Amino acid sequence: MCMADSTTRFAPILTSRQRRHPVELPEDPTEEELARDWALSDEDREEARRCRGEASRLRFAVQLCVVRRYGRFLDDYAGVSARIVNFLSRQLDLPPVLAVQPSRRQGTQHEHQRRIREYLGLQTFDLSTQEQIERWVCGQAAIGLSPGEIFPHAEETLRLWDVILPARSTLERLVYRRINDYTYNSCGSL
Repeated sequence: MCMADSTTRFAPILTSRQRRHPVELPEDPTEEELARDWALSDEDREEARRCRGEASRLRFAVQLCVVRRYGRFLDDYAGVSARIVNFLSRQLDLPPVLAVQPSRRQGTQHEHQRRIREYLGLQTFDLSTQEQIERWVCGQAAIGLSPGEIFPHAEETLRLWDVILPARSTLERLVYRRINDYTYNSCGSL
C-alpha cells in the first residue's frame, strides 16, 4: 500500500543560515585557500582591469573568484574578509582596503555578471536547464536517493554542465517538488 501523496514532507535540506547566505566565504582563509581559491591568472587580471575604477576592478575580481569556486554570484560583499580583499588588491596593484564597496549602479553588477559568464564559458540557469535538471532529479529519486543526498549532487551536476547555480532556495524547492511529483506519480500508477 502506498502511503505517499502530494503533501509528502522531507527533512529540510538547507538551514535558515544557508538560505540567507548562499555563499559562505571563509572568515580567515589560510595561505593555501588564498592560493587555491583567490589567485588571479594573468588573463584574469587583464579581464578585471577592463573595469573602470579601482572599486569596480576589485568587485569584478571578487565575483570572478566566487563564481569559479562556489558556482554562483555573491549577493552581498559584507562577508568578504579583509584578508581576501587585500590578497586580490595586491594582485591588481590596488591600494589596501578593508572592505569591498558595493556598486552604486545595478547595471554595473549585471554587466560584470555577463562578462564573467562569457569569460568562464558559463550559461545562465534558464528554462531548458531547469527542465534538464528536473529530469535528472527524478532519475535520482528513482534510485532511492533522499532530497538531502540529491541536492549537493544537483549543484555538482549543474556545475559540470557549466551553468551558474540558481539561488539555493530555488534549487531546494525544485528538488522537493520533483521528488514529491515522482513519489506521488509512482505510487499513483501502482
